[in-house]
Amino acid sequence: MPRYLVERAFSEDADVPYRFWSIERFIEVISCNSDRRVTWIHSYISADRPSVFDLVEAPSPEAVRLTARSNGLPVDRIIEVTTFDPYPYRMLTGPGQ
Repeated sequence: MPRYLVERAFSEDADVPYRFWSIERFIEVISCNSDRRVTWIHSYISADRPSVFDLVEAPSPEAVRLTARSNGLPVDRIIEVTTFDPYPYRMLTGPGQ
């Protein structure tokens, strides 16, 4: 499944919502995401402005956009990304070595 970095910019006076969500809100978002096979992996919240960068797995950018709309979240940019592990020796030595 492709991975995407989703940039969400909020107004300067807005509290970045993730910090203030209830458990029920998280469950609601995760449930809505699963309807379109979107998996929220984790988020980065910028220190200098109210922006959030979410790492998600999804079948397409359109699935990300539709899910965001259903969840009432902005989408400013979607970038397809791949994982780059800076520790290649792990592949050479195997786990636990």
